[in-house]
Order: sequence, then structure tokens, then C-alpha cells
Amino acid sequence: VRYPDGLPAATAALAEPLACCISALRRFNDLRKGTALVIGAGFMGSLFAALLLEQGWNCVLAADRDRRRLESELPPRVTALHTPADGVLPILRDLSVRLDLVIPACPGGLSWPFWEAMNPGGGVSYFSGAESGGLAAIDAVRLHYEELTLAGSYGCLLEDFETALGLLSAGRIDLSFLEPERIALDGIAAGAARLDGGAVKKVIITEF
Repeated sequence: VRYPDGLPAATAALAEPLACCISALRRFNDLRKGTALVIGAGFMGSLFAALLLEQGWNCVLAADRDRRRLESELPPRVTALHTPADGVLPILRDLSVRLDLVIPACPGGLSWPFWEAMNPGGGVSYFSGAESGGLAAIDAVRLHYEELTLAGSYGCLLEDFETALGLLSAGRIDLSFLEPERIALDGIAAGAARLDGGAVKKVIITEF
């Protein structure tokens, strides 16, 4: 893939994860772009939220149990939902919100009865792994009669990577809200510890 002229290396480093988001959303190109819910407000959740806004979704929600993730590095037009112990469904019911798309950007993000919050014809991306709860037992009747689409996604294609680089190079997707921590190569252990502890959402090695 040709490296775009003038694209900063630290920005180009975001192309591969962004391409994975593009690959996941490509399966839902025909959905009505109403309300989308991203579960997990970490780095990948933040990327998904920005991409959904770039694609013209009317309302983008981000849900997380960790208030710190919701209070930093999310696009300004995203609505943050703090998820209590009983999950996100009660919040959606209280807000009378119906969803057209659900994207789990964390393990176990589909371990709840998501179909109860979906509009007919909506889509669900099985993006993250199956750890920590996996996929809830699905109501096949609702899936059938409400014509819901459940699509798995893993990695990206070459075309997705090229699209990601194009979006970043042309400034079509605004990732200025992200503040990855930049470290030297010999600081990997400390950087990984900060990621694991939730102190930062992303670490990029910029010194070798």
C-alpha cells in the first residue's frame, strides 16, 4: 500500500485498527443510519464512534462501565452512557431508545439480550472476542421476524486498509480527540502497564 504523502507516522499508525472498524461496518452499508450503540469506550470503541459519525449516523452512543473511558477521548458528538451493574438495556429502556446498529468493542459486549433494544431491520456486529460472557442465547424468533442481521468480523481486507489511509490522509475522519501516549521502544513494558491499568487508551512507539 502506497504511503500517502504528508501523512504523519503517528497518524498512519492508526490505519490498521481503523481498517478493522471499516471492515466491520462494511457489512451494514444498507442499514438506515439512525441510532448506533458502541459498547466499550476504549480505543477501538472511540475509533468506531468517529467512523460512524463520518459515515453520517444521526446518533452515536457509547456505553462503558468505566466512567474514565467515557470522560476522555470520545468524539464530541457522541452521547456517553455509563453502564451500571445491571447492564445497558435498562438505560436504553429509560431513555426510550431503539437501536439500528450495535457494535461490541469489548469482550462480552453481546452477553445481554440486545435484540430487545433493536429496531426491525437492524444490524449487530460480532466484532470482539467471545471472552467474558460471549454471545447471549439469541431469540431466534425475534431475529427472524424482525429481520435482524448478525455479522461476524475479524481483521480487515487490503481495500479496507487503503480506505483507512485515504480517510486519514484527506482529513475526512476527525481523530483529533484521541491523545495516544508516545513512548520510546525501551518503554514498552511501562506503556503496556499503563494500557492494562486504564491510564491511557493507546500507546504508540515513536522513538527507536
